[in-house]
Amino acid sequence: ELGENIVIRRFTRYLVGEPLGTEAAPASADAEQTA
Repeated sequence: ELGENIVIRRFTRYLVGEPLGTEAAPASADAEQTA
């Protein structure tokens, strides 16, 4: 579960590239907090 979560979050950040989305901002913050 954890591994998959990290991969999904990393993939999301990769797709977004920059924190410029309503869903991207919280996803990036959450990913950074987890890491």
